[in-house]
Amino acid sequence: MSQSVKPKSLNLKKAYPLFGIKNFRSTCFANSVFQVLCSLPPFVEYLKEVNPTDDMKYTKAMKEMFNLFLQCNKVGIQKEIIDPPPSMKEIIMKLQTESGQYQMDATEFYTTLINCLHTECKNKISEGEEAQQDDDGWEEVGKKSKKIQLRSEKTDGTSVISDYFRGSMRSLTITIDEMKKKHNQAVLQEFYVLSLPIQSKQNCVSCVSQAINLAFSKRKIDNTHFQQLFIEEAPKLLVLQLNRFIYDRVKLDVVKLVDHINYTESLQLKTNKGNVNYRLISIIEHRGNQIRRGHYVCYVRRGEKWYFCNDENIQLIEQKDIYDKMAYVLIYSSLN
Repeated sequence: MSQSVKPKSLNLKKAYPLFGIKNFRSTCFANSVFQVLCSLPPFVEYLKEVNPTDDMKYTKAMKEMFNLFLQCNKVGIQKEIIDPPPSMKEIIMKLQTESGQYQMDATEFYTTLINCLHTECKNKISEGEEAQQDDDGWEEVGKKSKKIQLRSEKTDGTSVISDYFRGSMRSLTITIDEMKKKHNQAVLQEFYVLSLPIQSKQNCVSCVSQAINLAFSKRKIDNTHFQQLFIEEAPKLLVLQLNRFIYDRVKLDVVKLVDHINYTESLQLKTNKGNVNYRLISIIEHRGNQIRRGHYVCYVRRGEKWYFCNDENIQLIEQKDIYDKMAYVLIYSSLN
């Protein structure tokens, strides 16, 4: 259903009620995501203004969840603990069942939730606009008048949610034929989360900027094919997942990389349309050494203050203390 609600510009100084959230069935992954989302003023303004219909079950559950945060009509840390409403518990348990595990990955839950919210509130597009998004592809003239076969995977329209949370990237494949001539083919892909490798064939990276450079460096597929990613459209909210879980060929199992990855308050992302500056506003940390076990906590910025959120417990912390965490997800807000 089309929604005309437009989120207001991000104001990091504006505070909203902050509560602990009850962990009812290994739901620390969901609680961390909720704390992050409810610390985003544009998203909160959308929840306050939207009137979901009965078929918008994800939006309705999220609005009911946030309404619990507003019950006391006070700002700051409260002693009360939020018990997620039945509608949200039903969604969480459904997603847990579909994933086959109680302990879902936080980014998996975040992506599914945001995508469902987008689907429910996306603007209706005309059949003519849909036809323009056909996957048959077209030609684009690139640098030095070289033609690039361009194909778009964007098929599901836009919404208030996608305008804020979603970005797009270009996947460029370079093929070298027998005559040593290059042929370029590009695919436009949308994303809510950027997954960053923190380990190369040589060694582990030491900071987020290195991980970004590694993710967007030219990669050799074989002797005649190369691939490289480029940011086409930077999202207003940049969610970076540090790819800590990799498959160990010796142990024949997924293991966690526990190396500390340095990150900073400010970040600049290079795109095809220029550089975009970001500011760190949230961190999700996975504690433990196994992908199927462990515990999720998060750190959220409220104005110039930072808070540690561990299910029911909320604590004020110093900003200097947030940079030594074993970050799994970093959330940055655009300053442009």
